[in-house]
Amino acid sequence: MIKLENISKYYHSEGMVTLGLRKVNLELPNKGFIVLTGESGSGKSTMLNVICGIDTYEEGEMYINGEETSYFDDSDWEEYRRKSVGFIFQNYNLIDSYTVLENVETALIIQNLKAKERKKRALALLKKVGLTNHVRHKATKLSGGEKQRLAIARALAKDSSIIAADEPTGNLDSKSGKQIFELLYEISKEKLVIVVSHNYEETKIYADRIIRLFDGEIVEDKEIKKEIDVEESRNFRIEAKRKRIPQSLILANKNLKSQPQKTGLLMMVSLAVTIIVFLVFMSFFAVDGLFGGFLRGESTNNYFPNNYEERLIVIKKDQNNFTTEEIETFTNLRYVDSLVKYSVILDQPIYFSEKKEINFSMERYYPLLLDTISQKDLKYGTLPTKDNEVIVCNSFTKKEAESLLGKTVYLYGTPGKNSYGPSTYLTEVVITGIIEPNLDDYLNYMYVSSSIFDTYYEDFSININKNKITYTDNSGEIVEFSVDATVDSSLVGNQVKISRGNFGTEGTNYYFNDIKVTIIYTEDYNSTIYISDELAALYITTETNQLTLNVRSHDYYNEVIRQIENLKGYYVFSPYDNSSSFSLLETIILVIYSIFAFAPIIIVVYIIAYLVIKTIMLSKKKDYTIFRTIGIDANSIRKMSQIEILLCFLFSYIIVAITFVLLQRNMEGEFARTFLNALKVDYYIIIFIANMLFGYLIARRYNKLLMKNSLLVNLKVE
Repeated sequence: MIKLENISKYYHSEGMVTLGLRKVNLELPNKGFIVLTGESGSGKSTMLNVICGIDTYEEGEMYINGEETSYFDDSDWEEYRRKSVGFIFQNYNLIDSYTVLENVETALIIQNLKAKERKKRALALLKKVGLTNHVRHKATKLSGGEKQRLAIARALAKDSSIIAADEPTGNLDSKSGKQIFELLYEISKEKLVIVVSHNYEETKIYADRIIRLFDGEIVEDKEIKKEIDVEESRNFRIEAKRKRIPQSLILANKNLKSQPQKTGLLMMVSLAVTIIVFLVFMSFFAVDGLFGGFLRGESTNNYFPNNYEERLIVIKKDQNNFTTEEIETFTNLRYVDSLVKYSVILDQPIYFSEKKEINFSMERYYPLLLDTISQKDLKYGTLPTKDNEVIVCNSFTKKEAESLLGKTVYLYGTPGKNSYGPSTYLTEVVITGIIEPNLDDYLNYMYVSSSIFDTYYEDFSININKNKITYTDNSGEIVEFSVDATVDSSLVGNQVKISRGNFGTEGTNYYFNDIKVTIIYTEDYNSTIYISDELAALYITTETNQLTLNVRSHDYYNEVIRQIENLKGYYVFSPYDNSSSFSLLETIILVIYSIFAFAPIIIVVYIIAYLVIKTIMLSKKKDYTIFRTIGIDANSIRKMSQIEILLCFLFSYIIVAITFVLLQRNMEGEFARTFLNALKVDYYIIIFIANMLFGYLIARRYNKLLMKNSLLVNLKVE
């Protein structure tokens, strides 16, 4: 039962106070047909709004089943409207984009019914109001009488104890109006029906009680007939079921599906924003990568140019070679994925040519072992299955990469640290795969088998100790040169081939180190000398005094270093950490540049996106207001609009991300590929978070605008 004691309501506008209700006292039963009538401005709609919790009151007290309501906050009134009040408006307040069935189901969603139960209940109610033949029609396609019957069905769907109708026949002809009143009269046998009407004659044959207002006061309260008891079995009350899917998600999904044009506009805006977010972050990562790569290139240690991130170098403090047992110990260290015994070769350039001849324009690569990569690392081709097959890591166009796959090329190496450029022929190999380098990789790599790697080391080991050529020139003076040597299998015995251009005039008594040799002069300017297999065999070694440990990731550096320090007697060194660290000044410069370069773009995009999305979403404001009258609370409305916007941003991200991945695989232009390759897997995650945050901030700001006014104000605006 509802009871009003001395209820007064005032409206304030531009410094003026207008009376809505004055000292109203009233008791309403649990069922019956109550009519509030009076002239326009008499306060009848205000009284209905106060009784139904749409509007507040300033003085007095209203009781609901004996409970005071003066302390109710917004959430309490929302709960009251949700559970107890079903609304029927003069202008129907239907969701125009929904079908007849969906309009009724909306009121059932807040009762947390399963989809099948919602549909069954909605169809039963539509049958009750005579709309069975219109269940698939949009609400906009109905006549005025049909719309009002649909509004009644929706009100009944809530199974609330009060049905409130504000001028329900105001827009209907007399025949349709009569049908609506007859339907409401039947409902009044089970529930409390409160109807606002200015037409006394139209309602008196149905009313159990007529209350007439004038100037905010009750001037007549007349009972027409006694309340008639009815069977409780006529009650359609449904127990709420356990929530399966959040109602905000269900309704947001319905909104997006039922309004394809608005959804399309939202998708277009979110796609544009997502593309810009991708481009901004991609540019930032590209600049960061290029800047970082440049710094690493500028500060590279000349002795260890191959400074990939996972590399740790170990040498013995006594400078001796490593024993087999020591190598086994380092191999078994925790977080060490692999060990490179001949570590020095990692820092020796390697070259390839499509012809078996030295070409000094050949690009430089650094060798790595094949066991450090897998098929997923390859952009083109497959992993090698034979010792003479290699993988190349360099930035090629698709056309260039495809032309290299399966091609036989010739490898050349540098025999020692005193030599520059290719001078040592190593072997013939086949390129089977291509790896796309990271943006901050300023080095090119070639992944080779351990067989090729060991061969290169054997050739290089000739020059581990300093080699020299000494001879007596024509004036009788002894001349000495430090040299790097490599093998020429055409030479025999103690034959040595040297360049006349680099080593000057001929002399006598030639020695290679301490071995007397026979000299063969060439007319080129190669600083490397060539020795026979027999001489090389005297210097080739399989010993090593330097190891490389491939750590699982940079995160485990400290743990591996701690284990090595516990072993005692070893130095450990990271080429990456000693060449890639930004100075404080460099870091500050990068941060300042990023702020000034990218922050204004993000701010402008945010403002434009918000204004456009706000315009689109404001066109849905009427629907959100209707949802609130049905009983969906403000928090759920906020979530609903957020979900709509975020779903559009989510789908936009998926579309753009897939597009960028495809572009990464197929883009030919080197400049474009440079920027596209800035996007690594973890960067996609960062962009996803940034993009969804962008959508959330827009939705959050819109919700503040949406909930700025009270429900009553929004209803009047609509």
